[in-house]
Amino acid sequence: LATKQPSMTAASRAGKIKSFTEKNDSKEIVEEVTTAARSQFIAVVGNIGTAMPVGFIFAYAYAWIVGSPLFSADYALHNFHSFDPLQSPTIVLAALTGVYLWASSIVAGWFENWMVYRRIPEAIANHRTFCELFGAKKMERISKWFLKNAAGFGGNISLGILLGFSPAIGKFFGIPMDVRHVTLTSASIMMSAASFGETQFPWTDFGRALIGLFCIGILNFGVSFFLALSVAARARNAAPGWFTKLSMAMAGHFLRHPTHFFFPPARKAHEK
Repeated sequence: LATKQPSMTAASRAGKIKSFTEKNDSKEIVEEVTTAARSQFIAVVGNIGTAMPVGFIFAYAYAWIVGSPLFSADYALHNFHSFDPLQSPTIVLAALTGVYLWASSIVAGWFENWMVYRRIPEAIANHRTFCELFGAKKMERISKWFLKNAAGFGGNISLGILLGFSPAIGKFFGIPMDVRHVTLTSASIMMSAASFGETQFPWTDFGRALIGLFCIGILNFGVSFFLALSVAARARNAAPGWFTKLSMAMAGHFLRHPTHFFFPPARKAHEK
């Protein structure tokens, strides 16, 4: 949810951007983006808050059962270095992963539209053999389920292909092409941390890897959100300079109410 949310929520706000640029009233769009940021924040907390302890417990349990650590100390240290934003191309790779996240959202929308255009749900619901085997009502429910989850299928499968094949393509062409996905990175960092065992723990390298994790999260979400917002704004014929105006409005709101981007504002007495 965390990594897919930016590209999905950005498109739904493009209409308000056009209204914002035409009427020069930033209140509505600022509230919308701030609300999306809060939702994004808690989704990231849920992703990382689950992936990190599960990764650590898995590596620790593996070492306890097998009798040897999941990673060697050298490989675990290499992992830390690979996420260091100063010693590796983590910044570029995290931005590239943001492009992948945006592209998967395009595929998700395309696949759902393709299913509707080709009338795949109707074909499933009215398939003669399946209706005789399972009944017309059950096939109707199955067709609705496929339509409801079509975007999820398209987005998840395409994202998996993009993330999985990037290292192989990079290796084929001899370029350091890899992915930096915030959830996968957080689990990898903790599995590496659990692999040191009694070896002296490299706290400095671990800290730099965590800084890299923060940069990866910002770029994953920022790039995918910006690309989705740009395409949607262009489709709605938003006035030129919309991004500059929106950035200034958001920066002003952040300076005045920084906590609103992470926690909902306190409700006033008359609103309770």
